[in-house]
Amino acid sequence: MNKLKKFWAIVLVLSLVIGSVTVTGNREITAMNKEFEESLEVSRNGNSITLHWVEKESADTYEVFRSEGKYAEFTMIGATSDTTYTDTVSDSVYKYYYKVVAKSGSTILDESNIASMDQTLWGDSVDIFSAADDKTAVNERIKSISDHMMKASDAEWSDERYALMFKPGEYDINKINVGFYTQVLGLGKTPYETSIPNINVDSAANGNVLINFWRGIENISVDTGSKANEVKWGASQAAPIRRLYVNGKLHLDDIGLPASGGFVADTYVTGQTGSWSQQQFYLRNNNMEEGWYDGVWNIMFQGCVNAPNPSEDWANTSYKGYTVNDTTDVVREKPFVYMDQGEYKVFVPGLRHNSSGVSWSRDNMGEGRSIDIEDFYIAKPGDDADTINTALADGKNIIFTPGVYRLDDPLD
Repeated sequence: MNKLKKFWAIVLVLSLVIGSVTVTGNREITAMNKEFEESLEVSRNGNSITLHWVEKESADTYEVFRSEGKYAEFTMIGATSDTTYTDTVSDSVYKYYYKVVAKSGSTILDESNIASMDQTLWGDSVDIFSAADDKTAVNERIKSISDHMMKASDAEWSDERYALMFKPGEYDINKINVGFYTQVLGLGKTPYETSIPNINVDSAANGNVLINFWRGIENISVDTGSKANEVKWGASQAAPIRRLYVNGKLHLDDIGLPASGGFVADTYVTGQTGSWSQQQFYLRNNNMEEGWYDGVWNIMFQGCVNAPNPSEDWANTSYKGYTVNDTTDVVREKPFVYMDQGEYKVFVPGLRHNSSGVSWSRDNMGEGRSIDIEDFYIAKPGDDADTINTALADGKNIIFTPGVYRLDDPLD
């Protein structure tokens, strides 16, 4: 069957990771030394992971190390004189990260790059975090992205793209500042399965958030510890919030600075939800335990639990202009990536009719269907139209990993 009946494209926003550069007077020697350091690759056969690397000159032994996250502690699991090693695991192949140390006798000659099935699947443009990771290292990595991408002068017209994907678990990390072209995603079945302490979006420039576009967060729990603590999302358009559990107050501007539009859907907030300065906003199928406050000219509530009363005299309404529909006639929420027993899948929510409130609960993903990741082609920056069209013709769905795709033909 060559025609694709349904095509769900998930676009994760991310970018290049720029590493350090070493300058040396002998480029040939540098290239030779770098060959082993950058050669480690992994492949999967069922529950077996096979590692491959190039030979290191003078090495007689290669020690293989494994961890449960890119930033977790590595433990030696074996040694070999070959340039290949197979590790058979009893759980998920996506749980483990590997590196190889080349030795001559007891002398360490070199250390390889870190490789994993995570990185093999998603490519280098996605940061994937595990609850086993060292929180200091995670904080440093996220801060290095945020410090750059929060600045309009650096990031507003940048080609850089970032996605921060968190496997299920609790993360005792710093507040995440979500900058331009950055998406934060939880990988649990429901938002409750993946928890971070807080997120933040401040004004990027000019004392307002009118240019704070192009960022997003979905399918994660933001647990501040109290419904009175603030989660600040000072963004305007093209900055969606979807499928969140927020234990706190969700504030949708930056301390009253000018803001112009936004979108929150399928989100549960234990505290107040609102904005002092948003000129317009669209809220759909949310649960707002303590209701809504303020807003300016045109705030639209559709299928929201505890929405405010609608404005009755629009001719004389210049503040707190509310339009309220108690239900949403027909809606299907956005598909999303999640993990089920260690395997990646995509959940496609079902159609809901005359609905109000969120589509999920603590123990229930909601109505819908799951698609195995094997039924997707994972597109990466550099893929051309022919490559992606071939995958579509073969019946694959497509996930576009973060990056800029320059295509010379349309996608069919």
